[in-house]
Amino acid sequence: MNNKFLLKNALHLLVICVLSFSVSAQNLLLNGGFENGHSGWGGAGEISGAAVFEGEKSLHFNFGMADQVIYDLDTSLTYKVSAWIFITNQFTRDYWGGINLSVLTYNWQDVVQIAAITPYNHPVEQWFQVIATYKTTSDAIRVQVGMFGGQGWNADFYVDDVRCFIKPSQNNPPHFENIQLNATSGGAPFHLTGQITGGDDFFGSVVQTHLDFGDGGISNGFNIDYTYFTAGQFPFKIIIIDDEGATCDSTIVIDIAGNPDVFINILQPTVQTEFHTNSSEINISGERSGLQGQVFWIN
Repeated sequence: MNNKFLLKNALHLLVICVLSFSVSAQNLLLNGGFENGHSGWGGAGEISGAAVFEGEKSLHFNFGMADQVIYDLDTSLTYKVSAWIFITNQFTRDYWGGINLSVLTYNWQDVVQIAAITPYNHPVEQWFQVIATYKTTSDAIRVQVGMFGGQGWNADFYVDDVRCFIKPSQNNPPHFENIQLNATSGGAPFHLTGQITGGDDFFGSVVQTHLDFGDGGISNGFNIDYTYFTAGQFPFKIIIIDDEGATCDSTIVIDIAGNPDVFINILQPTVQTEFHTNSSEINISGERSGLQGQVFWIN
C-alpha cells in the first residue's frame, strides 16, 4: 500500500512523525479485496467498481453483513483484522448502530467488535481504515463487516481490502493521509470546517484524534467544526493516535483578522439615553449587529 500525504487548502504545516515501512504479512482472508466477486464471502453486499481503495472492485452496502470463516488459527498468537471503508454523502439520517466490523468465534460468540461507525464520527467521501486486535481461544473465527443498525438509517457505503493477519511484534507510527479545511484565514467570527483522514501501514489504523484550536478550544473526532471569535494567529494542532497508541501531529496556523464593530440598539423600555423607574424589574430588548453569540445585561 502506498504511504501518501495530501493536504488541501492548509498553510504553515508542521508534521512531526516518523514513517517506516514493513513487509506485508499474509492475509488469512480469501478475496479480501473482492476482485473475485463474492468468492469466499457470504451474506449481503453488492460487488461494485464505483468506489475502490485498491484494485477494481469493492463491496457496496445499504444494509446487512458479509462474513467469512477462517480455520486453523494458532490460539497462542494475537491477530488483527482491518477494513477500508468509504461512507458516501448519501448515508443520512440517525438511529442506533452503524457500520460494523466484528470478529466472532465460529459459534457466533463475540471476540471483538468495532461498531457504530457513522457519518457523524468518521470522514465522509474519503477512504479510512478501521482495525481490531484480538486473541481467540478458538482455532476458527468468523469475520463480519457491514451494516448493523436500526431501520432509521439511510445507509450507503463501500468496503474494500479486508484483511486478517498475525499481529507484528513492532508497530509503525501513523501518518496523515488527508487534511481538508475550508480555509485557513478569514475575519472573526471565522467558522472552520473540514475532515481529517489518518493513515497507517498494513498493520495499524488511526482510531482517535485530539484537536487543539490554539485559542483554548479543544475537541476530538475526524470532522472539524469550530468557530474563532477573536483576532490573532492560532496554532491549530491535530494529533492522530493509532490502535497501538502511537501518535503523529500536524500544526496549521489559522490567521483571523480583527473583529467587526458590534452595535447594540436598545428599543425597550425606551430608545432614549436615560430611563427612570421605581419598578424592581424591567424587561430590556433591542437589536445587535456584528459578531455572534449572546448579549448579557449586567447591572
